[in-house]
Amino acid sequence: SGIDTRLLSAELPGEPLGLNLATTGQNPVDSYLYYQNLPASVELVVQFAVPRFATYDDSIEPQKYNAMYMYGYRPNADTQSRLNAIFAEDTRSILGTTGLGQRFASRWAVRQTADNLVRRIVRQDLQFDSYTFDLYFPKTGVDRLADAEMQRAIKIRYRGIEHDFPPKEIKSSFFIEAGSRVADLGKTFVLVISPIHPDVHERYGEEWYSQVRDYFHGLGESGNFAVIDATDAVPGADYVDALHLSETGAEVLTEFVAGEIRRLNLEPQG
Repeated sequence: SGIDTRLLSAELPGEPLGLNLATTGQNPVDSYLYYQNLPASVELVVQFAVPRFATYDDSIEPQKYNAMYMYGYRPNADTQSRLNAIFAEDTRSILGTTGLGQRFASRWAVRQTADNLVRRIVRQDLQFDSYTFDLYFPKTGVDRLADAEMQRAIKIRYRGIEHDFPPKEIKSSFFIEAGSRVADLGKTFVLVISPIHPDVHERYGEEWYSQVRDYFHGLGESGNFAVIDATDAVPGADYVDALHLSETGAEVLTEFVAGEIRRLNLEPQG
């Protein structure tokens, strides 16, 4: 939700077409499911990851995968074997659920439909069509939290995170696999460390940030892919909550990422 790919295209030589495939709550394993469907014309995959994702053992969120399945998505054999080799029973049980099982599990959609209807009526400020259908810059349009609410949101968002950064080995294996999968598809992979609200510095300090950066850059060296550090790319005034950026913040982040793509000589040829 923090990248405007129309602006990104304009910032790169030849203005190559860029698409934003972000969805609500999408984590990098959810993103990985899309890789098999990328057309041959795709040259560069820019994968974002928040640091905390590396500190948990979780893989695919079952309800998200269920929604993808019910809309027609099917993982191919390569996707299943590669993910199962890393996450074992966790992904095997999700990806291997039968069609009947997926249909039974999709009962949550009935309540979700009602919730969405109420939300559309109550939240007139939200841009539902944008974050549902926009393939360039999906955004919610929400207003920025008041300062006190922002600090409370940051405290809740980062509650329970240790001052040391303890990544899980299973996630290291996953990131390296993600880079390998994209390379095997004949495309270039770059991993972006997602922006972090500047006020988090007060909670964790430079040592935590240093551990985050060392970890992700180490992954890039092991997996032979580029890493873009966007942790401090966006000022605090350009966040609407503890995680999401305003449209101005998205412009700042997009221009930063475009500059890094140029600096690293990763520009698609159009």
